[in-house]
This record gives sequence, structure tokens and C-alpha cells, in this order.
Amino acid sequence: MTIFFVIFALLLPGLACADQAQSAAVTLNLTEHIIGYLSIVVTVAAYIAAMSEEVTELRKSKPMVLGSALVWFAICIYYALHGQAKTAALAFESNLLAYIELLLFILVSMTYLNTMEERGVFRALQVFLLSRQFSYRQLFWITGGLAFVLSTVINGLTVGLIMGSVAMAVGKKKAGVCWLGVCAYR
Repeated sequence: MTIFFVIFALLLPGLACADQAQSAAVTLNLTEHIIGYLSIVVTVAAYIAAMSEEVTELRKSKPMVLGSALVWFAICIYYALHGQAKTAALAFESNLLAYIELLLFILVSMTYLNTMEERGVFRALQVFLLSRQFSYRQLFWITGGLAFVLSTVINGLTVGLIMGSVAMAVGKKKAGVCWLGVCAYR
């Protein structure tokens, strides 16, 4: 059963781009070709290399970028040999644009979060929440309400990052020993 989920997870990115590939005039089928099998082997090897980051002392991005470059290189060469270099170039540009949009989105979100940290917003919120001696249940509802209000102004990922930072800041100061509902705070 787990092999099914592994295969499904490996094929999921291909399903996301299926519309774009079918919109091309003529597409080449690489599912049962050596390029398709090579792509799966390279992807699995890149994932294994990324998971063994502590052993290899490589950042996770390096094997993933190398693996994706090898897969795209093989696909582009194959399409070029069959006279459809333009189709491969368009697919590559489309995927690269999607990754760049995601990168810029995350970059802006992290910049926004770091700016708020630098300006002391989280520290002020932490002091406010801790000075009121709220219980964990009250803190849960307060941060949930803040997330609801913030989600009307900023996107969900940034709200999650902000509320995670607030929860971590409050949790560090409120941490204590709790057993069966009886807590001793530091």
C-alpha cells in the first residue's frame, strides 16, 4: 500500500502540468521510454540525497536542483532530437515561471515577517499576552481571532508564519511543567 502512495507522490507534479502538456500540438509520450524511467530514478535519488542531509552534509536544495536539471536536460535533448525543441522550451519556461512565482511569494512573506520581528511587533504582543496571564485556552482563541483578522489583509502562509512566531514567543515564556492540569510556571 505504501508503494502506491510513493508512486502517486512522485507522479503528482506531472499531473499538475498535464493541461499544459496536452495543449501542445503534438506531445511525445515518455512514460514507457528510458527518459521516463531515468527521470523517476533521478528524482528518487535526489530525494534520498536530500533526506540524508546530515550524513552527506549537503543542503537539501543542491541534490534537488541537480536532479531537476538532469531531468529537464534529458527531456529537452529528447524533444530536440525529435524536432520539438520549442515544445520542451515552452514547458520548461512555464514550470520555471511557476517556481519563480513561488520563490518570490515566499521571499516577500519572509521579508514581511522579519521586518515585523525587527520592529518588535512579536515582542510587544508577547509582553501583552503574558502580562494578562491568559490560560492556554484563552491564548488559543486570541491567536485564532488575530489570525482571522490578519487573514483579511495578508495571505494565509504569512498569517501562519506570524501566528507560529507569536505562539513560539509566548510558549517559550509560558513553558512550565504541567501534569494532569496542574502547571508550575517558571
